[in-house]
Amino acid sequence: MIKTDIISGNVLRILAPEKLKVDDFRQIAPQVDSIISRYGKIRLLIDASGFDGWENIAAFENHAGFAKNHQQKVERSQSSPGTTGSIG
Repeated sequence: MIKTDIISGNVLRILAPEKLKVDDFRQIAPQVDSIISRYGKIRLLIDASGFDGWENIAAFENHAGFAKNHQQKVERSQSSPGTTGSIG
């Protein structure tokens, strides 16, 4: 499960799990959308140091769809390096 923490205002810290699951982005979408509604844009600090890919292709597709639908509202993002992700 993705863990999140509001650092301040429109800054959200995201801790990626080892494997992203299908519902991970559905779970954080309300929080992300709420910040965007309030501030117009969101800033992301992503810790992907333990990330090792997606549980399955559906999880990858949900991640890609979430990114596509929200990319115009991300003012800035910074991430820590993770490993090269894999599916499966």
